[in-house]
Amino acid sequence: MSLPFDRVVLDGAAERAVAALGDALRAGGDGSGGWAEALMGGAAIDGDVLAAHLPLGTVDVLVGAGLAARADRSVVLATTIVAVGGVLTAVPKVGWGDEVVYLGEDSPHLIEAVLRLAPRGDRAADLGTGTGLLAALLASRYRTVVGTDLAPSVTRAARLTVALNPVPVGHAVAICTTDVAAGLRAGAFDLVAANAPWVPMAVESAGARELFAHGGATGVELPIRFLQQGAALLRPGGVAVTLALDVELTEGGHPLRQAVDRLAADGFATAVLPTPFNRERPHLVEVMRDRQPAVSDAEHVAVVVGRPRRPGDDRQSLLVAAEALGRRWGQRSVPVP
Repeated sequence: MSLPFDRVVLDGAAERAVAALGDALRAGGDGSGGWAEALMGGAAIDGDVLAAHLPLGTVDVLVGAGLAARADRSVVLATTIVAVGGVLTAVPKVGWGDEVVYLGEDSPHLIEAVLRLAPRGDRAADLGTGTGLLAALLASRYRTVVGTDLAPSVTRAARLTVALNPVPVGHAVAICTTDVAAGLRAGAFDLVAANAPWVPMAVESAGARELFAHGGATGVELPIRFLQQGAALLRPGGVAVTLALDVELTEGGHPLRQAVDRLAADGFATAVLPTPFNRERPHLVEVMRDRQPAVSDAEHVAVVVGRPRRPGDDRQSLLVAAEALGRRWGQRSVPVP
C-alpha cells in the first residue's frame, strides 16, 4: 500500500491516536512475534485485531491522518517502528517524503556520550533530530527538549516518535523545522546534541546533496556549522556533543580540529574522542578517500564542548569524564561479522 507523505496530518487528534498506539505496542510487544511485532515491522494485520487493542475509533483517526491505510480487512502503518533503548522510534517507509529518514548506525555512540557526559538538566536541543529518537529519550531527563531538522517530512517523522512515547508530567518536547539551530535562543541550553551529516560528496556526483548523508565537499563543512551553532546555544555549565568526521586533507590541514581549536581559544573546554564506529567500519578511511580524493585520512569522532560556569572554570570534571569515555570506547571489542 502506498501512503504518500502529503496525506499526513499530525493534529492533536492524530497525536493522541499515536500515543494510544504506542501504549498498546508497549503492552503487546512481548517478543513473542504477535500482532505488535508484526505491525511494528511494517506488516499488514487484521483490522479487528488492531482495533481490539486500541481505544474506540483510534484506527479510523490513524487512517484519516494518513498514518495508516486499509486494504480489505487489513491495516498497515505508514512507518515501521523500532524499539531502541525502550524508545519506540518511527522510521517512515519509502514514499513518506522527499528525504529518507533512517536510524544512523553511529547514533548509539551519541546516545552513550550524552547520557554519560550530560545525563540530566533543564533544557536540551537535538540538532538534526532525524527520527526523533534522541529527543524522545531526553524527554525523561530534561524538562524541555527541542529537536530541529531541515525538511518537513523529517520533522513530522520525529513528531511521530515523540507521540509514540510517554513524556513525564511537567516536561515538554517541541520539534521544529529549521536549519541547524536557526531561531533557537543562544545561551539557553544545558545540552546540545547533534549527529551531523558527515559523508563527503563524491567527486563524480552530479546530484543534489543527500540531506542525511552529505556533510559537504570534504564531509566537515556541515558538521562545523553544527559544532559552532551548538556551542553558541550553551548556557554556563552546558555541554554539547557532536558526531562528525575528522578529516586530514591531502593539501594539509584538519578543518574540524581547527574549528575545535577556535572554540578552545574562545574559552570553551573541548575534547575530541574517536568513537567505536571506526572499528565497526574498518574500511571507513578507504571509502572516504574513494569518494573524495581531497581527503587523505578520516576518523569518526565525538566532539565534546563545555561552556565554563564562571570565569576561570576549566571544566576539569567534564574533561575527566570525556577522557574516561574515550578510554571506554578504545577498549571496546570489535564486533564479530
